Amino acid sequence: MGSKERILKKKAEVSNMIIEVAMEILNSEGIDRITIRNIASRIEYSPPVIYSHYQNKEALTDQLIIIGFNKLLERIISDERDSGSSALKLEHMFCNYIEFALENKPLYLLMSHRIVGSSIDKIKNKTDEFSALVKAEIQRIIPVKKNTFQVDDIYFGMISLVHGIVSVCYASEEYSIKERDNTVRIMIKGFLEERK
Repeated sequence: MGSKERILKKKAEVSNMIIEVAMEILNSEGIDRITIRNIASRIEYSPPVIYSHYQNKEALTDQLIIIGFNKLLERIISDERDSGSSALKLEHMFCNYIEFALENKPLYLLMSHRIVGSSIDKIKNKTDEFSALVKAEIQRIIPVKKNTFQVDDIYFGMISLVHGIVSVCYASEEYSIKERDNTVRIMIKGFLEERK
């Protein structure tokens, strides 16, 4: 391996360390504790080294959001049921979405707060990828003659309710998985069955 390859390998290793430490801080201490100085001291590098990888805290947290969406999409896609109806696929997608939110609360909250109106193309691409998966299943249920606005309205209504379900799950440990899954099922039926 030449010196150029070694330098690139070392740079990638440092970048991975920065992300790992930032994720650890996010999960254990919260978003406010993610600072360039805090990360630098934990990986035993100077702040300029961190800045050579990430321009600022926002660039670093944007990368965490992208990682979060990759994990979420992987979870949703890996469990897609080819043999089920589109309504069943939506049910599995949203249940997996909720599970992701419950297992990754700090990351999910960061994702939820930063994606609204995000102008970062990489984040927008990930949110578009997620919404395209869900909208495709909605479109399979609704007759082709219905317009795109109706699919968008249904998508935004569903995703709003799913965020609400996540909030209820965060607030109450008494809200069981069975109740949650039943709520998702009723939501999907309510949004889609009347619009067929």
